[in-house]
Amino acid sequence: MPVLVKRPDVPDFACGPKTRFTGKIRGGVYTCAVDPSFPRLVSAMQRNVEINQEIGRTRSVSEVLSLTSREGNTLNLVNCVTSLQRIAKLSTGGRQDASAVAQITGRATECFGGEQAQPRHVSGALWSCAKLQLVPEALLKAVISAGALMQPSWFKPQEVSMAVWSVGKLHAAGMSAACGEAAAAFVGKLLPSALARPQDFDPQGLANLVSGVAAVGTAGRAGVEGRLAGALRGRLPELNAQELANVLHGMSKLGVKLDECKGLAREAALAVRRWLANPQP
Repeated sequence: MPVLVKRPDVPDFACGPKTRFTGKIRGGVYTCAVDPSFPRLVSAMQRNVEINQEIGRTRSVSEVLSLTSREGNTLNLVNCVTSLQRIAKLSTGGRQDASAVAQITGRATECFGGEQAQPRHVSGALWSCAKLQLVPEALLKAVISAGALMQPSWFKPQEVSMAVWSVGKLHAAGMSAACGEAAAAFVGKLLPSALARPQDFDPQGLANLVSGVAAVGTAGRAGVEGRLAGALRGRLPELNAQELANVLHGMSKLGVKLDECKGLAREAALAVRRWLANPQP
């Protein structure tokens, strides 16, 4: 038999034929009264899904820019981050002209300020800006502010390493002092949780973590260098030549003396000898 579920917080006038949501549950049918704007919201969400699919099919930066320019304020947070990531992947010349992507970065700033962001959106936006060597002040502040409100444990290892690596690259790309301080604080918030689960990071993730921390610095975060050394212990043989070089450079930049880190110097020496004997890309 039909079962009517009437929400006490929805007025009677909202229960017309066009504002009912009907489905099946446990063999019966239920009907819920919903907000009159619900159909429009569903339609907008469907369009955002379609836009994301269209972004994924683009084959050039100009195609992405044309699509996002046409959609304008229809773009939601996911669309904006996907667009930036797509541009970063399609760009072959490194640094991207800030004016060319101003519409997307502006819309992304609005979305980070008004929508519910997730860790993947934060790390994705930071990674895109780092790859494109873009330092849009307003967007970076919005992204970092959104990330700072999240619990560090919500970030997956890949999201942590992407975010930390990206912040390090953005420091080198000319991030403002204000953004730099906020970014360093964000990295400092992520590190304890990350260094408590080093086994969850793949070799590239560990290398990115060290590189990012080395670029940002560890001022005010006592013991970080030692915990990084502990996270690396036993993992150096897993690194490829580039990852090993990045890790050793980063640890040196942090002032870590490997010969004072319980066997880490020996591991590093063995790893270097192995790669010298059998060079690989």
